[in-house]
Amino acid sequence: MAEVVAIRQALKYIVERQLRQAKIISYSRSAPMSLASVHERRVIINEIKDNIREYLGDIWIRAFGQLIWIRAHRGFEGNERADQLAKMASTKDHVDFSFCPFRIQIKNVARKEILEAWQQRFSGSSDASRTYSLLSKADYKRIYGDFFLNQVFMGHGVFPCYQACLFGKDPQCPCRSADGSIFHVFFECQKLTHLRQSWPRNWQGKELKDLLKIEFF
Repeated sequence: MAEVVAIRQALKYIVERQLRQAKIISYSRSAPMSLASVHERRVIINEIKDNIREYLGDIWIRAFGQLIWIRAHRGFEGNERADQLAKMASTKDHVDFSFCPFRIQIKNVARKEILEAWQQRFSGSSDASRTYSLLSKADYKRIYGDFFLNQVFMGHGVFPCYQACLFGKDPQCPCRSADGSIFHVFFECQKLTHLRQSWPRNWQGKELKDLLKIEFF
């Protein structure tokens, strides 16, 4: 964009002084290619094209003279001077020219703001306390797509406590020793003791969210 703006300023200089023979030299490949493109959405590129047509009234690449590409840092006097001026400009306290944000920049800012608002709502929600205890960071990435694991993360599904809350069923675990909460089903239910024999020996010192990261769990 800086190269495109420089070309626009050079064109403005040419038009103001009514120069009929001029060469714009750039070490940017993308800027001349954009100007030569038939289909271009960016306003600034189309603005440059329109200014060239209005000034010359002919096929711009021929009538305008030449738009020349050179390699950077090869000792060309004008190029070295441009680099020197760019370095000087970078030390200024105030910005002389601001670019409009690109579409991708707008999307990135929007995604960041959405993620921050999502995290704030997620952290302060009483409805998502079960999920938050296991996955506390809001993220766009899909972490799990497993039918059974999703029931654990949400606290929904086959657990007796959830069935009782939603459908009025008996909240007790089939072992009849306690209510069938997620914690009880995984860590206390006597009917599932045989499944815990394949767990790591130190499983009792781990939290559920740590056990969920183990593939076989």
